[in-house]
Amino acid sequence: MMRLSLSALGVLGIVAAFASFPEASERSPAAPVKIGMVQSIFTDVPPVLINFLGPQFNSLVKEFTGLPGHMTVGKDAYDVGQQLTDGSVQFGVFHGIEFGWARQKYPDLKPLMVAIYKHRNVHAHLVVRNDSEHKNVGDLKGKDIGLPLFTKEHCRIYLKRQTLEAAQCDPKAFFAKVLKPLNAESALDEVVGGELAAALVDTTSLECYQDVKPGCFRRLKVLKVSENFPVAVIAYKEGMVPAAVITRFREGMMNANKSERGRDMMNTFKISGFEPIPAGYLDQVANIVKLYPAPTGPAAN
Repeated sequence: MMRLSLSALGVLGIVAAFASFPEASERSPAAPVKIGMVQSIFTDVPPVLINFLGPQFNSLVKEFTGLPGHMTVGKDAYDVGQQLTDGSVQFGVFHGIEFGWARQKYPDLKPLMVAIYKHRNVHAHLVVRNDSEHKNVGDLKGKDIGLPLFTKEHCRIYLKRQTLEAAQCDPKAFFAKVLKPLNAESALDEVVGGELAAALVDTTSLECYQDVKPGCFRRLKVLKVSENFPVAVIAYKEGMVPAAVITRFREGMMNANKSERGRDMMNTFKISGFEPIPAGYLDQVANIVKLYPAPTGPAAN
């Protein structure tokens, strides 16, 4: 079975969390809870699967919380931010850096909880063979790189900045080919085998590779590692959602990993738990958007 990441992490993990909410049959009917997802959560996810997830998500919300649910997919962080602001949705799911971009335009957005997969520290790792002569990103110009399917958004953002700094161009123009192996393990295998000059993977994927293939891992080295990016977040606008709904939503998510069913489902979708907002999270978000400014364009205006 193909495993998706929060490039498909966010929505699928939330499905998993709702699937484990207890005692749904004892709860009284309530108004629909609408949850907006940023489009980047679905990078590399086929449209047919997105269309399948919506009804599945909604039925899980109804079955396990007693609340009718409705999942929507926004164009980008600004679109979901606007929907939270005007009440079109009650909760929004963002990559951490995109939440920072949205808050620059909609400063009243508040983080409710974060989504964790083993690590609270999120990095991108640019990996090459340990016998490689490449000493910096510029040395990879004109080479092939692996960017696995469902690569998390912070990795994509990091890679784009690296090629802009090295040669004032985006990754597609910088590298000979940007290939999409099925997963991080395949990408790293191809680096070990010399089929790719480099691969970009997240921290958890690199550590998993080390555990599963320690011999192959010893033939690799990290050429460059990113800053610590803020983890994914579920947000809302204060005053737009009833306190009772916020409490039910938060408590159910936080307790999801206490259920065997919830743990199994979240593990499938690469989430180990939903946690309270860490101390200093908003400062971290503010700092990362200084380093990685929001994209310019119509949606940002």
